[in-house]
Amino acid sequence: MSGLLSYHYHDAWAAGPQENSTDAENISPSKFFAQFDSPWKSYNTQSQSSSLRIQHAIKFAHFLWKYDPTYQQAIQRVVSYFLTDIEFFDPTYQGTLKDEDIRGYRELLENQLNLKHVLQQLLLNYCVYGNVIVSLLPPLRRMLQCPSCAMIHPIGVITSPENKVFNFKYHVSSVRFEATCSVCGKRSFWRVSDVKDDFHRNARVSIYDLRHFIIQCDPFTDKRVYTWYIPPWIKRSIEQNDSLTLASAPMSILQAISKDKCYTFNSDTVLHLREPDLVGMQTGGWGIPQAMYCYGASRYMFNLRKMNEILTEDYLLPLRLISPRQEKMANPAVGIGPSHDLADFNRHVRAAVSGHRKDPGVISTIPFPIEYQVAGTPGNELVSHELLLQGEDMQLNAIGVPPQLYRGDLNLQTAPMAARLFESHWQHMVEAANTFLRWVSRKVADELGWKPLGLRLARPKIADNMDQLMLMMQLMPQGKISDQSVLQRLGLEAAEERRRRTDDEIQEIERDLEVQTEADKRVAGTSAMRQAVDEQRAMASGGGQMPQAGAPPAEGSAVPPAADPVAEIMARIEAFGNPDTPAPITEQYQVAQEAAAIFAFLPEVEKRAKLREVDHINKPLADLIRSQMDEVHAQHKQQAQAHGEQMMQQQGGAPPQ
Repeated sequence: MSGLLSYHYHDAWAAGPQENSTDAENISPSKFFAQFDSPWKSYNTQSQSSSLRIQHAIKFAHFLWKYDPTYQQAIQRVVSYFLTDIEFFDPTYQGTLKDEDIRGYRELLENQLNLKHVLQQLLLNYCVYGNVIVSLLPPLRRMLQCPSCAMIHPIGVITSPENKVFNFKYHVSSVRFEATCSVCGKRSFWRVSDVKDDFHRNARVSIYDLRHFIIQCDPFTDKRVYTWYIPPWIKRSIEQNDSLTLASAPMSILQAISKDKCYTFNSDTVLHLREPDLVGMQTGGWGIPQAMYCYGASRYMFNLRKMNEILTEDYLLPLRLISPRQEKMANPAVGIGPSHDLADFNRHVRAAVSGHRKDPGVISTIPFPIEYQVAGTPGNELVSHELLLQGEDMQLNAIGVPPQLYRGDLNLQTAPMAARLFESHWQHMVEAANTFLRWVSRKVADELGWKPLGLRLARPKIADNMDQLMLMMQLMPQGKISDQSVLQRLGLEAAEERRRRTDDEIQEIERDLEVQTEADKRVAGTSAMRQAVDEQRAMASGGGQMPQAGAPPAEGSAVPPAADPVAEIMARIEAFGNPDTPAPITEQYQVAQEAAAIFAFLPEVEKRAKLREVDHINKPLADLIRSQMDEVHAQHKQQAQAHGEQMMQQQGGAPPQ
């Protein structure tokens, strides 16, 4: 072939010489017609137009979502995989968040905006259309005022069909609200006053239909201007004086409808998320839907389904024929020959078939010999399920969904690696969701004057490495990593867990106080009773006087030590909290005995507080102290019983049996 070789699509891979080539006459016709056609000239590539408008791509994506169950379920499972919990963090990374800051955002986003449901819709539209346009407009409350008597009413009161006294009418061309005042009785055009409504109760995220948008994109600054073709159904509802639409539509949109013009959004009023494209694809600021990249696989799958449907309808049950048997008989009057009328035969056969369909157990009789034939091949021999599975795998791989994930049969040995690869493939969708969350957080902070918070989706947990999680749990007590990192991997929030732990401790202290108060009451009653008994005995025996309260201790009595034994034993226990210098078992056992002798007679609240401190210092030592305290209590109980028996014997009584 003479001349320069062109690498254009049609020239580089076409079969045989080109039309204007000088080598065409040097090739024999048999050799020319024996050439195979270009591999790029398949039915799929030729059916797809090279100059496709974004409206056509969106329409095709909508069609594929509506009529292809495999594509629909695959996209839904991808969105469900990445739709995890929403995490709150400090975007400046300069401090920790307070519970009251997170509580306000959580209440607004979950209860009012229903952000989980909005995220699901947003990601579905993003994956199907490759684009999504949303807005978070502050809610407004429209009030109408009579120009004569200055009476003010909400627009819902005036436009309500129940209040016929106002006789409301909206003029589309002049953007005027006409009504009859219920106070002064004059009919006039009322003044319009729009005030901001309660953001907490009426804020809402709107997702727009992409088919009604035009994007003007600056190729140098990537700045975009979004123009909205107001849908016809909105115009019709306003022309019909729909009360809900007139109460919520901004005045700028009503003015655009009155002039039959489009509506251009202000900067940062709407958020446009789109799928990334290759450099050189002139999309005009739009994202290419994923459906266009799997066009060939989807078309192939639809052909397989179509052929399968035809085979199922036409060949699943072969054509069954019943005919009279042609044979020579001794008596020609009994058999059926070519000269006989077949109307009687058809009547008998149809009656037998009808009776069998009504009652399969019926026994039919036919006075003629018959033949039964089957025409065609059974459908199960023609339909190949391997082709359907192969086409389904091709389509799922074109979308970017592993067939194992779609069918739910991920192998345990390869699940972590496959899941990591799957997550990396769809990272752009996660980033789009996080961009939307950051945009919503900024809008809420600007509207309500709150502290800006960072919002993001938590990582999916299906590919988590359990060995790594166990290592993090071992490093957490040593202070190498924070509690929040481990709790996030477990699906918990550090702030919420701290609050719950504080509540548990408060409830435990309250229970300890109740127990201690009840114990003090019982001990006080027992001590007073014993003191009264001792005084009566002393007066009856006539011996000595009772010591007065506040008298100095007698000579030889034990003087309490000046040092605090609890503080001393806690200081010794803290020495066992260093893991680098382990103490001998014998020394720990001795300290546990001394601590048990001291803690056993402390008040209940103080005793539990000290044991919790020992738990944080050395958990095995705390368990040993508890066991020693049980022995101290048992010994004290035995001594009390022995002392009681001795007192009874001294008074001449018999010990209890």
